[in-house]
Amino acid sequence: MDIRQMGRSDLDFASFCTETEGWDSEVREVFEGFHTFFPRGCLIAEKEGKPAGIIVATPYIDHGFIGELIVLQGYRGHGIGTALLSRALDVLRERGIRTILLDGDLKAVPIYERGGFRRICRSLRFNGSIICEMNGAIRPMSLRDLALIYDIDRELFGDDRSFFLEKCLRNYPRYCLVEEKKGRITGYLFGRKGKGLIVAGPWAVLQRGDPMAMMEGLSFVAKGIPLRIGVLENNLEAVRLMRSLDGFQEEEFSWRMEWGLPSGLGDNPCLFGIGSAARG
Repeated sequence: MDIRQMGRSDLDFASFCTETEGWDSEVREVFEGFHTFFPRGCLIAEKEGKPAGIIVATPYIDHGFIGELIVLQGYRGHGIGTALLSRALDVLRERGIRTILLDGDLKAVPIYERGGFRRICRSLRFNGSIICEMNGAIRPMSLRDLALIYDIDRELFGDDRSFFLEKCLRNYPRYCLVEEKKGRITGYLFGRKGKGLIVAGPWAVLQRGDPMAMMEGLSFVAKGIPLRIGVLENNLEAVRLMRSLDGFQEEEFSWRMEWGLPSGLGDNPCLFGIGSAARG
């Protein structure tokens, strides 16, 4: 077995892997973003010269994320997933990252625990839509908003994920919204297209912000396309809101897990929705 860095020609295989798993939120554009941001963290495993699995490691300033760990069905049970995880950890540690997080599918949690990860909380998923009108305080996000949003997001999230925020806005401006009251941003919600759905997040609700107005705004511009939203269970208000919406169903959860120094990254009551299981 060999593990090497993905080239751009491997991105179709990466998106094929997520398609085989039914991960409708992880389309080819997602892997293009990972590869542009940090190509060294995009890894592919080969068995006898044939691609067998993938993983992605993403470093921020002080923290890193691991995601997209998939081994094709015919290659499972031979240690490929464990080897990919070990290599991804090495890539991040070589960057000086001391805290690494991920969202682990239930079937993969034992692999992560053997790799030194510990469970923090459940990472919940909600799928659905609501029929609504656009609230007057909600407007489309513009590139001019980003400098302020970067500053707010670094404070709330705990690290700099500005590359992915800008990429989302440039690729999917229709689905990126801000709430503004009396000239002040009181919330923001990034959305991007998946396969047959809109993935919502990061979703931040600041002081005097109205989380329901932002959710209604995204549902309105989505025009009936279902939304998928990830919420950490330790944000009690976000969980309460999502469970109260008749148009949304709660799907199978994963585990938010952490390796290294405890950080509390993303554990902020103002962050209602995570951006991505593989990016925070």
